[in-house]
Amino acid sequence: MSQYPSQYKIDNISIDGEDIMGLFVSMEIYENIFIPLVTGNIEFLDTDGAGFVEDNRIEFNEDFEFMITSADKKNLRFKGVLNGVEKEGSSGNKKLYKVNFVSKEMRQNDQEFISKKIKGTPKDVVTEMIEKIGGQLDAKGGSGTEMEFVSGRWKPLHVMKYALTHGVSGQSRATNNDKQQEETASGTTGFLCWQVLDKGENKYRMCPVDELLKGAFETHEPYEMKTNMRGASAEEDLNSIVEYNFQDMGDIQTKMKCGAFRATVVSFDMDKGLYKEYDYDGSQEKNLMTDKQKSIVEKPTRVLMRPYTNDKFAESCRAAQDNTGDQSREFLQQNNARQNTFNDQSGGVTLYPQFGVHAGDIIELKINKVKSGDSKGGGGENQKHSGKYVVKQIGHHFANDGRCFSKITTIRSSVQQDRRTASQG
Repeated sequence: MSQYPSQYKIDNISIDGEDIMGLFVSMEIYENIFIPLVTGNIEFLDTDGAGFVEDNRIEFNEDFEFMITSADKKNLRFKGVLNGVEKEGSSGNKKLYKVNFVSKEMRQNDQEFISKKIKGTPKDVVTEMIEKIGGQLDAKGGSGTEMEFVSGRWKPLHVMKYALTHGVSGQSRATNNDKQQEETASGTTGFLCWQVLDKGENKYRMCPVDELLKGAFETHEPYEMKTNMRGASAEEDLNSIVEYNFQDMGDIQTKMKCGAFRATVVSFDMDKGLYKEYDYDGSQEKNLMTDKQKSIVEKPTRVLMRPYTNDKFAESCRAAQDNTGDQSREFLQQNNARQNTFNDQSGGVTLYPQFGVHAGDIIELKINKVKSGDSKGGGGENQKHSGKYVVKQIGHHFANDGRCFSKITTIRSSVQQDRRTASQG
């Protein structure tokens, strides 16, 4: 391991097969659980003497790839395409280009159209769409309940997004008591699918949100924020937190406005002409609300509305089974609740290069208290911020001074409020 944990080595970096190591200035690359592509940008210099852009007729849509090795001998590899100039500046005979890049699957997605009736579980649908754009899928957790819908010249990633947001993971329920107006909806649902850099391959990950919170993918050893690093080994340095911040925590008003905890769903049955109101009470769900939130939110805070057309795919004169042709009663509020409560606390930590950490992984943070001379009690861990977090986004930032840092955006759910409850999540 290198003496300096922030050091990295560029093994190769090229545009359209042409080496640009001597022109390199800086680079950033990102994985995010809400984005189905790996994205980033690179800055490089060009001069009248070098003439790289002009001589190679660069249009900024060429192939782009690199391999970088960190201080602990781990590799980060990427193969993608340039995606246009974000910024260009000049000083004398020097030009600085900031160019965006993205994974190759974007190009294939933009050239495919899906026009057909689609039937299968959310996992089946996502698997088919990922194959159409040339990706590889690593799915964890349940496949979900079979769904059916029509794709009218949608692109594969659009079809995939529909399956993720309209799919039922199997934990949702909705009553249907004939002509009764008041009904109940319960459970949670929601899927995520995103892309990561894994051993040189741009792989897709997919899982239900509930499984993500439980640690569907990798869980990494604790990273610790220390006030004194003198005498620490290189390995201890590498697993330390450089800095942290928590910019959003416990914003209950926003969650109330979107109806994440309690809401009423107006579901008018277009097949039977029946008006239904579904009451969703998140206080009855496991691991959705804290005791304090339950005492605050006593009534529905939002009204959602959607026509219910369940018989649209029925192939006979008989009425379709409930929640088959139209599953909105089992996903509309359940997905709204799950998607808006699993990111109750968000923050960011800066680490030394962590090429083995990916979006969707679980990391554990140990943030120690700062003890002043007149403070009461001992130091120890900050119980509010220490614990397990989901990696929402990881960005690797490379500078031309040979230093690299991995900046991670973290999230965790409403019930994971402190060190003790987060460790149980």
